[in-house]
Amino acid sequence: MATNNLEFTLKDGSKQILDLSVLANILYIDLYMEDGTVLKVPLRFLELSTGESASLSEILTALITANMNNDNVMREMGYRIHDAIIAPYYADDRALEKLKFTKTIEYNIRGRSDEIIEMVKGELPKGISLVKYGDTYKIEGYASDENLSDYSSEYDFESLDGLSALEDKYKHRQLEFLNIRQVSGSDFKVGDNIVEEETGDVAAISEIQTYMIGLEQRTKFLVREFSSETTVEYNGDDFPDMFSYYSGRVMFDANMIPALDAKWKGHLSSTIGTKRVSFDDVKQTLPENISSLHEKTFDFTLGMRTPESTEYTDTNDYTLKVRQNFDSVRDKAIPPVELPVQKEFDADTGDAYVYYMGDTPKFVPAATWYLPFTKNDTTSANISITFGQLNYTETIIDARHGLFVRSNTGTLQELELLS
Repeated sequence: MATNNLEFTLKDGSKQILDLSVLANILYIDLYMEDGTVLKVPLRFLELSTGESASLSEILTALITANMNNDNVMREMGYRIHDAIIAPYYADDRALEKLKFTKTIEYNIRGRSDEIIEMVKGELPKGISLVKYGDTYKIEGYASDENLSDYSSEYDFESLDGLSALEDKYKHRQLEFLNIRQVSGSDFKVGDNIVEEETGDVAAISEIQTYMIGLEQRTKFLVREFSSETTVEYNGDDFPDMFSYYSGRVMFDANMIPALDAKWKGHLSSTIGTKRVSFDDVKQTLPENISSLHEKTFDFTLGMRTPESTEYTDTNDYTLKVRQNFDSVRDKAIPPVELPVQKEFDADTGDAYVYYMGDTPKFVPAATWYLPFTKNDTTSANISITFGQLNYTETIIDARHGLFVRSNTGTLQELELLS
């Protein structure tokens, strides 16, 4: 006769199994807390977070999958994307293998294997479904491009029809000057004019925001990239005046090989020069009405029941996010005949492809990643990792295939980097 077990996961990662058959006729167990106190925990009837009472057998029948993070994680170095990503129609198997969404549904049952898991309410993204393999249930598939708008219905590559409408959408683009640090003078405020010292261009600060890198709080200035008040003439047409800036953080040599200068600083000052701040990177951001179209969330509920009953023994609510794939957007904007057929386009490294596959060997983006840590004084900071390399005294640590630490018990754990 099969018996139920309780599996305990200990701090060192090891597991211990408790056979519940030894608990016959036992009402309480002593739970020893870290502070030395002892709690008597009833086993015959337990109280759920809802305030309802349940027998131990009911507790053991439950959906225990907590989220819809992709088991087939798209990743680059230690940075992970857990969401579903649109699978381009023309991508080959090398890319599609990385873009498949798959999530195994974990559950506890009462010594039987015929429980049914099904959709109770909500919907899954097109191309992704609830499937069963033997006794295993999964949410899996390839997210279809039908889940998100990509403007292909508004734009024609040959005639350029719809191009002006697309341009208008992007005229509200903003620039983010990141990691603002005070150099001299008093603080800037929203509405103040700033001068980009390298180009001499002037614009007003539209927003001042804080953001987090790990637990470290930083400040950024937001500026509209295109002016709605002034225009410039080009070939007889008027165009919004564009705010010019300079970023020396990423430079390219004659072979278009990028190099990142982590020590580079740009500067913004007031129009009369009494205030001055530094920044270390610039990022373009799209307005909400554009960026919101680049991802979509799907809410749904799964329920578990026995074949002989319509009542669910447990239900769980989930959210699955789908992200746009701009390889797919490009495929729709450019006729397929114009596209290379999965060719390497980086002749120097030989490891970048038309369709991004995540974790491409040796590929390192021109970006900075961060490894967060806490100092002895409890303040937070970050170690920057540039081009997949972490500088440690005189040693260079290669983090392009992930960064791992080993505990004193021998457990190997990958550190998740922040972008």
